[in-house]
Amino acid sequence: MRSLPYRHQPLKFLYIAWELFSTSFIRVPLWILHDLLPALRPRQSWSLRRCLSVRLIRRASWVMSRQTGKFLSTPDHLKLEPNSGGVWILPLPLSYLQKPLSTWARAAQVEPIRIPGYWQTSSPNLKAPPDDRPKPDEKVIYHLHGGGFTYCSAHPSDTTANIPRSLLQLRTLNIARSFSVEYRLASTKPFDVVHPFPTALIDCLSGYHYLVHDVGYREENIIVVGDSAGGNLALALTRYLRALDSPKLKQPGALLLLSPWVDLSDSHTTPGSSILTNSASDYDIYEPSPSWPQTAYLQPHGYGIADFNEYISPASLLLGVRSKVVGSYQGWPKTCLAAGGAELLFDEIRTLKEDMENDMGENLLYIEKKDASHDWLLWEWHEPERGETLKDIEKWLVTL
Repeated sequence: MRSLPYRHQPLKFLYIAWELFSTSFIRVPLWILHDLLPALRPRQSWSLRRCLSVRLIRRASWVMSRQTGKFLSTPDHLKLEPNSGGVWILPLPLSYLQKPLSTWARAAQVEPIRIPGYWQTSSPNLKAPPDDRPKPDEKVIYHLHGGGFTYCSAHPSDTTANIPRSLLQLRTLNIARSFSVEYRLASTKPFDVVHPFPTALIDCLSGYHYLVHDVGYREENIIVVGDSAGGNLALALTRYLRALDSPKLKQPGALLLLSPWVDLSDSHTTPGSSILTNSASDYDIYEPSPSWPQTAYLQPHGYGIADFNEYISPASLLLGVRSKVVGSYQGWPKTCLAAGGAELLFDEIRTLKEDMENDMGENLLYIEKKDASHDWLLWEWHEPERGETLKDIEKWLVTL
């Protein structure tokens, strides 16, 4: 359990000031000296700039997750930020809260509430949401942001908003709008113990219901995009919609999964696995289970639920000794799945790829970039993988 010894002021300010000084004048020079020789870099193909960028982000993540907590306050579900393309999303009607989701919701004592959502457009001249109902063939991106279920925001100022913004800039596509839901973030001690699973999933359902029933998009024209933990939520959302006993809310037309976190159990944490061997080439930090995000997200169900619950760990190697996975993805929408060979989650994403490929065949496009770190579309400096991946996604989106 994290203690975050410097989370209170003035210690927080003093510690961050020391980190800025020591990193700028001690760590960075040492990192540069170490990485001058390509053979000593985490990946020999990496530029010196990328090596420094990964190290800096990893250090900042370590300080935030182990010492101080969040550096700055970020938008959350409690307030709609002005002048940001935001709207209030009404709570999901209870008729859509069916088993098994309703059972988990009762255990966690959570229910649908009003939450914000934020629009982005490909042009400042476009209105969002549209004044009129969308055209029958008009597609929309529904983005579920990452952040380990505990960090980040749907707000356009957040780093994760770079993903839908980049997709909207793909000029060969006729996709003019994206929508992101400000789902409630899980938390645990030493902060408030709030919003465990399935809170975020319920909020993602509220956003999906809003797009279909309030704005008027057809389900087949919704492209659900999820990165990291958001990829987990995109899979859970689709799985639930497929099981939902209602003709008024059907599965989306397509899924785009970017570095999805798909195994919250320990089943892929073995000697020689990517979660251990890629620790130097990823800015994500390995934390022995149960980590703080796992604890925050899985309470009060217990950590063991991650072993066998496909809504939480769809790539767990313990899922019914894998027998439960057979046929699990038959009839799923077209999916594009992207994994970086330098990220901690590489092995579990490969497991998901094999499961989906067995059932979906050509309806799955798998993109693998050998030297890419986690969620590389977030970072403009992550070239050439970022540009190559956007081109691959563009070609895939044209086929939808």
